[in-house]
Amino acid sequence: MFWMIAGAVLVVSGLAVSAAAVRATPRDRSTGANGLAIGCGAGLVLWGVIALVVALALRS
Repeated sequence: MFWMIAGAVLVVSGLAVSAAAVRATPRDRSTGANGLAIGCGAGLVLWGVIALVVALALRS
């Protein structure tokens, strides 16, 4: 149960980080920091999905 909650928290926080970084990126130019923030958010989502899949597989 812990890993399902932890995975869900990672997914939600990763989506929030990515969405905030995308909104903060200027339309005419972006910096490396914007891309890094988007990548870190995507990494959180990826690890959250992995944790959810493993937790659901071990539960059944």
